[in-house]
Amino acid sequence: MSDVISLLPQVIPNYLAASVGAVGDTGHHGRDTIDPDTLDTDAVERIRRHLEIAGVRAPGQSIVDVTTASSGGTEVVVVNDDMPLLVEAVLATLEGHGLSAVRIDHPILSVTRDAGGVLTDVSGVRSGTLESWISVSALTTHGRIDDARLRTDLLDVIGRVADVDEDAASMRTALGACASACAADRPADVAGLTADERGEYARLLEWFAGNHFVPLGSARIDASGHADARLGIYRPGGVEPEFPLVTEMPMAPRITRVHLETGIQRSDFPILLQVPTFDTAGTHTGEYRFLGTFTPSGLHQTVQDVPVLRRKVDEVIAYAGVDDDSFAGQSMIELLQNYPLVEMFESSAAQLHRRLEEMLDAVATRSLRVFLRINPDGEAATALIYLPRDRYNTVVRLALQNAVTDALHGSALEYSARVSEMPLAQLQVMVRIDPELARSRGPGDIGTPLHRQLQASLSEAIRSWDERVRELIGTAGDGMVTMPRGGADAMLRLIGSLPTDYKDQRDPAAAVGDLAQVAGLRPGDLAVALRQPGDGRAEDAGAWDFALYLCGETATLTDVLPVLHSLGLDVIDEHPYTLVRPDGQSCHVYEFAVTLAAGMSVYAPDGHDDLPQRFTQAFSQVWRGRAEVDRYNELVMRCGLDWRSAAMLRAYGGYLRQCGFPYSTDHVASTLGRHVDVTRGLVALFDASFSPVLADVARREWVLARLRTDVGAVISLDADRIVSAFTALVIATDRTNFFVTDSGDAGPAICGDDGDGHRPVMSFKLRPRDIPQAPEPRPLHEIYVYSPRVQGVHLRFGDVARGGLRWSDRREDFRTEILGLVKAQAVKNAVIVPVGAKGGFVLTHPPAPTG
Repeated sequence: MSDVISLLPQVIPNYLAASVGAVGDTGHHGRDTIDPDTLDTDAVERIRRHLEIAGVRAPGQSIVDVTTASSGGTEVVVVNDDMPLLVEAVLATLEGHGLSAVRIDHPILSVTRDAGGVLTDVSGVRSGTLESWISVSALTTHGRIDDARLRTDLLDVIGRVADVDEDAASMRTALGACASACAADRPADVAGLTADERGEYARLLEWFAGNHFVPLGSARIDASGHADARLGIYRPGGVEPEFPLVTEMPMAPRITRVHLETGIQRSDFPILLQVPTFDTAGTHTGEYRFLGTFTPSGLHQTVQDVPVLRRKVDEVIAYAGVDDDSFAGQSMIELLQNYPLVEMFESSAAQLHRRLEEMLDAVATRSLRVFLRINPDGEAATALIYLPRDRYNTVVRLALQNAVTDALHGSALEYSARVSEMPLAQLQVMVRIDPELARSRGPGDIGTPLHRQLQASLSEAIRSWDERVRELIGTAGDGMVTMPRGGADAMLRLIGSLPTDYKDQRDPAAAVGDLAQVAGLRPGDLAVALRQPGDGRAEDAGAWDFALYLCGETATLTDVLPVLHSLGLDVIDEHPYTLVRPDGQSCHVYEFAVTLAAGMSVYAPDGHDDLPQRFTQAFSQVWRGRAEVDRYNELVMRCGLDWRSAAMLRAYGGYLRQCGFPYSTDHVASTLGRHVDVTRGLVALFDASFSPVLADVARREWVLARLRTDVGAVISLDADRIVSAFTALVIATDRTNFFVTDSGDAGPAICGDDGDGHRPVMSFKLRPRDIPQAPEPRPLHEIYVYSPRVQGVHLRFGDVARGGLRWSDRREDFRTEILGLVKAQAVKNAVIVPVGAKGGFVLTHPPAPTG
């Protein structure tokens, strides 16, 4: 082995050449004097290891070494006689094992070995045997690799490549013999071909036998389907040539695309050439079958020089009624030149003409066209898609591939794309199909239901974001969204100013909702929306998309999260967007993916749910400061209340706190949320007592009786005390301004309306002597005033009483302060009136100092 390693300085320059053409260049540029110490350590070690593995090799032997490191990387080393398709076969096998090559070295070296196979010389001069030395570094995508199995599969596929290489000349000879037989005279036109047509097909087979087709396997099939003369991958023990015989008239050579795992190509869609055979009497005796692929020269040869195809081109031009040197004729020839060869062979001139007309129309209308070729016998289907060049990108390609796979129920997808200076991009998608299902659905020709369905699906897939939004805006007036001032035109004007990242992230349907809101906002305005999620999150999981729209203002998570949490939602994701309108006004869209907080539930009886409207109203009022941020807001979700009903219960809860009620706001609100029937009963009793529309004595008695029944069913002592206290408060209420809708004369700083015509300050005239929770002494009448900014009470111990008003700074117990003052007032007023009165208020959110 030490003698072999001594060849390292000689191997390195030839190894690094990495191509056959550079191997013999050892006498120039100093390659033969490269010092290993000057090279990258990893490169030298890789070459040294390859040299050690190649040190001893018998003639014709295949050496394969596979090593997977603990880090997951796999190193594959191959030493073999040089032959075509070897690297392709190795890479195909690696991909079949879930490996992706990240580096490959493939020097073709001229070597000399002694009688024992020991490497003695690696000469730049081509005086020895050419060997392929392949080194691949790969990473796995499927977990641990079975090195032994991979090595076995590599040896097997290298053996297949050797079979193909050994039989290549024989297969080309068989192709030539088929060409001669095709051109030979027959006693009768049993194939349905004229002598001239047979001659053209004979020239086509000669074209295949030349440097235009790489045969991978061939076999002779008799009329009964038995195969002999099997060569290449069709050798006995290899791939079986199982395809139906060509029996349709005319019985000409047939070229099709089939699905077959050859093992030596990364593509599983090789080309099948079937050549019908006849005996001297003209009887059909079977066929010769060739499997392979086109060479680069075959793929790129001018179609007007390819036998059979050149006549089809002439016929297509004749169908169109134009000269081949005219602009229209040259346009058609250019399209045909870029048309897949197999598709041209499989299509008649009439079919090609129809497809060309469709393609030219696609250029004029900037639309998509798809042409289907379904081959149930070969378990393959091809969708040839043409679309405007500027529409083609990776996202569109993936969408088109998915649409084809879904429509054809395909698998094992492969594609090729061609994007050039031509106005149409070409995408060829090949999939494996189920033969029986394919036969049941028909051929997929132009105009068939399958073709129309796929055409519509693919056209939808390439529509741009702007087009989808414009179409949705056109139908938005049908109730999809509330149209802004200016209608659809105002929304359409916004599309051109939308940033690219917004279009990339925002679904068109959601964007229409955004545009409807943004177009109608004035500076300082806000809008909110709660929608069912568009990302597949289950509705019954309590998941929504919540959007906040601000014009001329911004918001932070610190601003928004407390409000959403008070409404019983947790935020799991956020996406902010900034949209600049044509008028220069910046509008901000904040979208949140929200879900119910732990312990929360949604009240939606009988499937009727007006939650989005109630929720958005509640959020808006809290955001504007017209409702407080606390757990009473949860009642909107849990009990189906609107924001004002929740605020009414909050006011009653605030009064109880002033009376020394021992339970915290969170505990009280949580208790009301858990006892939905009681909470809704409290609101119903309040409405039946004071609503100008619903108030009715009989109704009030019925609601009160049901409420007392529900309260009696409460088991927890704490909960019973809470709901009983609220019940007593509502019963002890004489009057309220809750339903007053005129704004009165009060100034806007405190008493402006709350946005829906109601006063933001609620007042309740109470009978404290009917409220067990009120501390002694209890006044005859009491008025409790509540708003998020101010709270106050007025205590009156008689129908006629006298007293003043106090500005208190005792937010938590200002009623206690006022109660003490009213007792002193009663003593002071004893000689004037027998009882006293006193009022007081506290500012919960005083204005910011201006001095």
